[in-house]
Amino acid sequence: RAIKKSAKLRGKSILRGGPGTASRSVGLIGSMLTYAINAGIIEHNVAHGIRKPKDRIRDRRLSEDEYRVLGKMLREAGKNERYVLTVAIIRQLALTGCRRNEIISLKWNDVDLENSCLRLSDSKEGASTRPIGIPVVEFLERHRQIEIEIYVFPGSRTAGPFGSFPNQWKC
Repeated sequence: RAIKKSAKLRGKSILRGGPGTASRSVGLIGSMLTYAINAGIIEHNVAHGIRKPKDRIRDRRLSEDEYRVLGKMLREAGKNERYVLTVAIIRQLALTGCRRNEIISLKWNDVDLENSCLRLSDSKEGASTRPIGIPVVEFLERHRQIEIEIYVFPGSRTAGPFGSFPNQWKC
């Protein structure tokens, strides 16, 4: 839901938010007020007890037909040299169920091929171990022989991870 606000010097601004933004805001303010109590600045946390909206649980998965379409699209896109790395990243996302940033910033020291898992030191939930299947293990074994890098998907212009992935989606 967008709220238009026009009392601004340089034109209008559009404020966006919803239940997720409200929930995070209440949590943040509550944390700040708790800190203020511990620091002796205030005596009471007015945010304590405020009900936050429930998080929306995402449980949507691709159907078998959708995976077929995705596979066909990836095979076609993989023929273009420009998209080879992007296609590899999308395949790993589909095969592992990891978040986009977890795959893009995946480091070789987080890959445990011997035990068929990814040992993510820094994921959204903190440290996490993710089992991986044979196709992912085989991809990583092949890729490891080609690249001797810190990141599984290294950037072409920087020493960091592959960085233009969101821009590749626009094609």
